[in-house]
Amino acid sequence: DGGTWNGREVLPERVIDGLFDGGDLDAFASGYSDRPGWSYRDLWWHMGRGRISALGVHGQRLIIDRERRFALVRTGAQPAPDNRPFDRAHADLLAAIESGRAAALSNEGVKS
Repeated sequence: DGGTWNGREVLPERVIDGLFDGGDLDAFASGYSDRPGWSYRDLWWHMGRGRISALGVHGQRLIIDRERRFALVRTGAQPAPDNRPFDRAHADLLAAIESGRAAALSNEGVKS
């Protein structure tokens, strides 16, 4: 809503827009070939397609899809300090939402 909630400005719209600007794709790709199309800027992972993400070291995740007005939140923890094991499941979920197939997903298809 452009930084507003219930008609009241919570964040200036320029701040919201800045969150979605993204970083240098080429510089990012040289270190993260397993996340094509992503970048990193201002503590946010930019996933492309109007999505940003905050990733916790033990699998916590907040994904905001600006175009679809959708947020995905994963809480909890895993023993290993690596959130990449969840990339595939979350990519599949986001693809299903994008294509309208989200209702067809089962708990087996998205494991945490």
